[in-house]
Amino acid sequence: QRLERCCAEETALAEDLEAKLSALQGQSAAAETVREELRALLEKTAGSVRSLSKQQLDEVRSLTSPPTVVRRTLALVYCLLNPEVGSKIEKLDDVPWKQRLSPMLKRDDLVRKLASYPPPDVQHPLLAFPAIAELVQQSVVIPEPTEKSSEQTPKGSKTPASGNAARLLRSKTSVLNDSPSPNGRSSLVRKSSLTDTIAGMGSRRNSAGAAALLGEDARLTVEAVTFASQAVGALFRWVLAQFRYAKAVESATAEVPADEVEQLKDLTDEASATAVAQRSKAESVAQEASTAARLANESETAAQAAEDRLRNAPVVPTPPEPEEEVVDAEEAEASLSGSVSRGAVSLSAVEVEVRERVTFGNGSSAMSSFATRALHGVIGVMNENEGLMICVEGHCRPGEAEALSSERANRVLEELVRQGVPRHRLRAAGFGSSFADGEASAGRVEFSVIQEISIKGTVQFSPCSDQLSRASEPLLQGVTALLLARPCLRVRVEGHTDSSPNWGCTNLELAEGRARSVVSALEQAGIGENRLVPVGFGEKLPKAPNSSSEGKAKNRRVEFHILQRETVQGLQQLLHGPRKGAIDESGLRQLVRTATGAGNANLALPIRRAAADVLRRLGADWKIQRLMHLAVRQDPSSCPLAMLPDDCLRRVLQFYFLLGCFQP
Repeated sequence: QRLERCCAEETALAEDLEAKLSALQGQSAAAETVREELRALLEKTAGSVRSLSKQQLDEVRSLTSPPTVVRRTLALVYCLLNPEVGSKIEKLDDVPWKQRLSPMLKRDDLVRKLASYPPPDVQHPLLAFPAIAELVQQSVVIPEPTEKSSEQTPKGSKTPASGNAARLLRSKTSVLNDSPSPNGRSSLVRKSSLTDTIAGMGSRRNSAGAAALLGEDARLTVEAVTFASQAVGALFRWVLAQFRYAKAVESATAEVPADEVEQLKDLTDEASATAVAQRSKAESVAQEASTAARLANESETAAQAAEDRLRNAPVVPTPPEPEEEVVDAEEAEASLSGSVSRGAVSLSAVEVEVRERVTFGNGSSAMSSFATRALHGVIGVMNENEGLMICVEGHCRPGEAEALSSERANRVLEELVRQGVPRHRLRAAGFGSSFADGEASAGRVEFSVIQEISIKGTVQFSPCSDQLSRASEPLLQGVTALLLARPCLRVRVEGHTDSSPNWGCTNLELAEGRARSVVSALEQAGIGENRLVPVGFGEKLPKAPNSSSEGKAKNRRVEFHILQRETVQGLQQLLHGPRKGAIDESGLRQLVRTATGAGNANLALPIRRAAADVLRRLGADWKIQRLMHLAVRQDPSSCPLAMLPDDCLRRVLQFYFLLGCFQP
């Protein structure tokens, strides 16, 4: 089934890659054609501006109170030529005429700036500063690309705006300055604003025609600006050409995700490698399934023989210490039962498993677009289970830098925080290549549910100190009882503070010192130091706002988190480490209690499965453990229940333990 899924994923990715490459070629050709047409339009409009004489521009500069359309058009030109300043302008009327707009119309400077616009090797200013593009769109009526401008309208046809402009030019009420200019030509600039001229017209027909020159909400049009000034009209057409060119570039960039195609190529190569690895693994799984089927037929006899060996094992004279350990283990179990019944210690319920994973390219910590689905799955589980905490586990391939695993974990954690997951519900850990699951799938991030050990009360310290108060020492007895009764557990002790400043040290140093103090107290109670990891977070992970004394009290805390992956690894090392074969009857009983969740210490299912697998390999092969062993290896020929879907089978096994059907 894994092989079929990998092959199907490989085929789907290859088809998707081929389709996107084909679409990329077509879109690139179409986008290049559009850009060529728009570049020709840019050159044409820039040529129109270059053809303007110094006298024409000086006439506009000489105005003391320019028309509104002239002033707003030149403000748009100023924003495009000075994008850093233009992006902060909210209204076109805010640009001062004498200080900004009039000096801009010096012909040589203006032509030089337009000749080198847009700047080479940088993003177009209208794309780099969206506020300017929005200002243009709000102030201007953008002509449709298929429509001709008034200059290109065929003879005998007219648009409504151009017809109204012609009627106004033919009307008796002249709106242009007819007095000759120094060179004998008529002035190209209106003396008064367009609104004032329209208001002064006595003819109803002329008033309606002039009003038609402006767009809806008095937005600028080509006809209105050209009617006010031909020189400013040429600059206005240049603004429109730049806007259309920037929009075309933006559209082409959005439609041709070249980086996504590259990511898809990498994922296709990775899927091919995964399929090859799964084919090799399928052969070994088939061989193992045959062996498991044979062992299943002999398991009942082997289980009975193992129990008889344990029951009838001769008592070997030993020093008093091992005998004392057996008694201590039983006393620890009794102490744990008493602590649980009194509420002195409890374990958070872990009723879900997060199976999503995020894969990465070789040597990379960049997430692909396919990671979004996995992250949405994690967020959905956390939203459904309030208070659930997740550890983001980073892994890397053999040969990659070990630090890359932590970088991947932190990258995914920050993305979850960005999407709304509270930071105090997340932890990140990098495991390097210690848990590499084959060359093709080791570069990944996985998610595990954090199981928290809760105590009845809050661990207290002296003010601004890491010295543990005497009143808090009894609170740690429940944690001690749990760790003595379940010697396989590895625990992270976390110190947290509020945001109040401290004298002599930082909050981070204070939190680390308090975590070490708690670890020292647990070590004095008999817990090995290799089972405890002190970590200080300072004020980085508040559970409540630090604006009130109640919130600060909640944030000053010590948390105990079971390290699931390290605990499972420790159980597996019982079979391969120096203690192999040295587990006595007391140790077997502790493993049985760990696997079955006895004593109301319901550990996470991966830990219980690992304990059951150790018992099976040691010969204590009860029926439920064999069933679990077969289920993990997906061997339906040996166990009918293993033919159920994975989720259903895991739930059945979980209920089997939780309901107490198996009594050690």
